[in-house]
Amino acid sequence: MKKMLFWCIGLFWLTPAFASWLDNLNEPAEPPTMEEAFQVDATINNDNTITAQFTIAEGNYLYRDKIRFTIDGDTPIQILPFSLPEGKLKQDDIFGETAVFFYFFSQTLALSRGQAATPATLTIYYQGCSETFNICYPPTQQTIALTLPAHQQSVNSVDIAAPLSESDRLAQSLAEDGWFTIILSFLGIGILLAFTPCVFPMIPILSSIIIGEGKDITTRRALTLSLIYVLAMSVTYTIAGLLTGLLGANLQALFQTPWVLISFSLLFVLLALSMFGFYELQLPQFLQNRLHQLSQKQQGGKWISVALMGLLSGLIVGPCLAPPLAGALIFLGQQGDPILGASALFAMSMGMGLPLLLIGTSAGTLLPKAGPWMNTIKSFFGVVMLALAIWILERILP
Repeated sequence: MKKMLFWCIGLFWLTPAFASWLDNLNEPAEPPTMEEAFQVDATINNDNTITAQFTIAEGNYLYRDKIRFTIDGDTPIQILPFSLPEGKLKQDDIFGETAVFFYFFSQTLALSRGQAATPATLTIYYQGCSETFNICYPPTQQTIALTLPAHQQSVNSVDIAAPLSESDRLAQSLAEDGWFTIILSFLGIGILLAFTPCVFPMIPILSSIIIGEGKDITTRRALTLSLIYVLAMSVTYTIAGLLTGLLGANLQALFQTPWVLISFSLLFVLLALSMFGFYELQLPQFLQNRLHQLSQKQQGGKWISVALMGLLSGLIVGPCLAPPLAGALIFLGQQGDPILGASALFAMSMGMGLPLLLIGTSAGTLLPKAGPWMNTIKSFFGVVMLALAIWILERILP
């Protein structure tokens, strides 16, 4: 009897432990890949509707407000206004209370299109996280090829459709044209940076190269030398953008943790104070002197020498551009796209170089004069930095 009682008590304690052990065996040792966590597909219902299906692995979820659809075809095709399912409210560590989807959901899309059968490409944008491993995946998109049958009649309205809010329309537009908008924005930032005191030292360097060619230098020769100088300077920033984009996919989860967001917000505040003139960020004096000596040894006129001058110039003025450059790198790191990172910083550096091209081609006759107006540009960037600090904190503040 005592032995039976002993075995019963033992089984009573061992059963929960054994069950827990089995649960641990079932849990994956590493986070699933994005393809394993989220499976996206689409099917054609009839000539004017398609349905997108989202299968979400257990322990993962998709953000409702990150889901977007676009469609392209040989003939004009348009997705009519629609409304996603409500989803489930979740207290998210990053976005606060937000609607998410678990396990599975689908969305039917009504189309406005021509009569003929046509191939089409549906692009689905989405982003999700893993509750099990407490990480978030970078925003991604999936392209699905479809062949739409001949259209029988036009569709003016559907029961499932609901008008999109103005903010949803704007968000969808940015999602569709985001890449081009980002590149254009960075080009504009570069042009603004070109009129700051940080870039001003490049002007006499380039002018000395052009003047070193003599009075008989042609406009074509001056343009070529200026372009080589600017492109070489752009290499420094392009490499920085490429590396940031490559690392961004791995740093996505880290960038979204509260302590990192708070650190970035404080960093933007410190950078803003630098732009307002409270202090300056620059290389140690001995490094600046060494780089300057190396640049002085290169004689103008030769393409390789001019390219090296451009590279050295980018290194010399880089620390002065630390506030806007750091903000750009943080943003690009969160995108997780190396091509976008390299392209964006190349566009920014070319924007910085546009005035240099004009001045170099004019053989220095368009040289602007320094003045207080150049500090106004820095103050503008300071305000932008403070706005970014507030925007980052909004993700974690109630």
